[in-house]
Amino acid sequence: MIEAEDAVATDGTVTTPESWTGESSWSGDALTLTPGQEATWDVGTADTRRWLEPVVWSDPGETSRSTWRSGGQLKVSGPAQGISPSPGVLLPYALTAPLAADRGEVGVKALSGELMLDGILVRPWLSRLVLEGDGARTELVQSTATGTQRATLGADGVASTIRVFDETGALVRTTSVTGEASVVVPRGGFALAEG
Repeated sequence: MIEAEDAVATDGTVTTPESWTGESSWSGDALTLTPGQEATWDVGTADTRRWLEPVVWSDPGETSRSTWRSGGQLKVSGPAQGISPSPGVLLPYALTAPLAADRGEVGVKALSGELMLDGILVRPWLSRLVLEGDGARTELVQSTATGTQRATLGADGVASTIRVFDETGALVRTTSVTGEASVVVPRGGFALAEG
């Protein structure tokens, strides 16, 4: 997560809220933007497109709107207080457009209301986890893309069973391979290689 206060440029206000909100914790300082104020962060480039999820504090009944350069629009309306001891909520919100792989900066401009940011989660379209030990190897590739994605799974000289699942967790296909194999991962789905 990129901390809100790590903006490379901003005309907003950085404050230090009490860490515990009554149901979650702030990661550090908060950056507040009022209409017309802006902030820019360096997120670096990547091998794949990425989703940006600003983590926003919202009070019940309050609404903020912002536009994110290379990330789309964001409208946040604070929900009514439930059983939480806190009247507000700190949640991540998905933007409406992905960030291009070669884009190293993201910026935001507050349009209405007060936008109070804790940070920005940056998630790749394809994420990978590899676990190895005691002669066994498991590899998981998960997609957050809006369409199918091609991924390479497996390792040289390792016999693996590759299972591909759709976004509901239903098995789509199973393949046995030795070495690396290219598979198509459905939108929102995942692939698991075990060997």
